[in-house]
Amino acid sequence: MSEALTKIGSLIKNKRTELGLSVKDLSEKSRVGYSNIVNIEEGIRDELPEDACLNGFLKILLKTLKLDNYDKLLIDYNLARESQEFINLSNSGRHIKKFPEKNNLQNKLDSKKLVYLLVAFVFFVTVSNSFLQNASRVKLEKSDANTIPEKALNKQIKKKLKQTEKEVITENKVELDAKKEELLNSTNIELKKLSVKVIDTAWLQIVSAETGKVLFEGNVKPNSSNLEFSDKKGFVLSSANAGALELKADNQKIQTIGKKDELVKWYYPDSAKEVYERLRKEKEE
Repeated sequence: MSEALTKIGSLIKNKRTELGLSVKDLSEKSRVGYSNIVNIEEGIRDELPEDACLNGFLKILLKTLKLDNYDKLLIDYNLARESQEFINLSNSGRHIKKFPEKNNLQNKLDSKKLVYLLVAFVFFVTVSNSFLQNASRVKLEKSDANTIPEKALNKQIKKKLKQTEKEVITENKVELDAKKEELLNSTNIELKKLSVKVIDTAWLQIVSAETGKVLFEGNVKPNSSNLEFSDKKGFVLSSANAGALELKADNQKIQTIGKKDELVKWYYPDSAKEVYERLRKEKEE
């Protein structure tokens, strides 16, 4: 039994009783399942869904009961829950490992800029060295060419320098183009795409399977703009009203993921489940 859940559950129960509502009345008003409300009010954590979905239920119930500062109440609950989990984890002797959030796209762009700068620097040094070497060689040849008229010698020097410079530039341009192509191919990763159309009021959460980052969470209403998401490995979708959603994955329409008022967790593609579970396991270790 969770102390934090017991506290906020008692608050919900007291407010419901004060308003003269039964559990069934509150379930109909909020569209949160009857059994979920009972378990929340009694603080029975094991019978409830995971934290992200549970937070959605709590927010809906607090808002439905018109409790003042319901956002602050939800923040206080999560702080108390995390504090209790931290204490339990410490007492168990397990190591607590935090993963700093990284902006993968920014890192990739910075790496790309660095590669271009490095290639440009190598190109500049190569051309400069070749030019200096050829200039030195031409100077030596000029000192030995006493029998050649000065004007003819200058023409030969300019022609040779121009030809050498052209060869160096052409050679390095081919090398640079090859490196550019290699870099573009290495960063051309096909992203998974998900489009969500809402046809009825529902609570929705979209999570990146690769990073575990919440891409979207909250209540959605019908006739709103379609929600569009992109990710390398795919998505984990949770909804408390699965029948309210119409989905397209990589431009392919998904027939259905659940019925009206049904709580569903759905993975796209199927491989996203393995990626997400592995990430959660790493965070728990």
